[in-house]
Amino acid sequence: MRSSRRRRCSSSWRRSERRPRPGRGRDLSPGSDRSTRSTPWPPAGRRSSPLGAFVVGGIWLHGARAFAVAARPEVLQERGSVWVWLGWVVPIVNLWFPLQVVADIRRGCNPRAATRGIGGWWALWLVFTFALFFRYTESRPSDGIRLSIEMPLPVVEGVGALAGLGALWLWVRIVREVTAGQRDFIERLGAHRV
Repeated sequence: MRSSRRRRCSSSWRRSERRPRPGRGRDLSPGSDRSTRSTPWPPAGRRSSPLGAFVVGGIWLHGARAFAVAARPEVLQERGSVWVWLGWVVPIVNLWFPLQVVADIRRGCNPRAATRGIGGWWALWLVFTFALFFRYTESRPSDGIRLSIEMPLPVVEGVGALAGLGALWLWVRIVREVTAGQRDFIERLGAHRV
């Protein structure tokens, strides 16, 4: 009995030793194709976090837009409510429609809102978004037309990360400002009723 158990344990140990380990037998030098590839199945968190943020942000923006339309109908909302969602994903228009939607919501919820801080948020958001899609590639004549930048990937990712953090900080300020405007409006409405 001991010998069969020992054989099973040793054979399973041998099988695990034969499995290729990550990085073994691969050319991971900076110029190789495999050095820039990511794992084929990233963890679910990498995919679900941006999708969850998009859904939560979209629900909040949709509700804030409905509040802005009801609270101050005299403030023109340049884009329809469908652009609260589609403005972020439809190519070309995603370069300015979300900015217009957020600016209109901000104006509709908070009449004292200055329009200055929103441009910085949008500029940082665009830098962050473009930095996500750029990849450092060497231009080779045989490759045809390729989008490339002449900076190493860590620099691009660093700039993108800093822009993303700045955009997040300004976004939190915008959300707080809109929420404070909504609360003020409800308090003033309650004071008029009493």
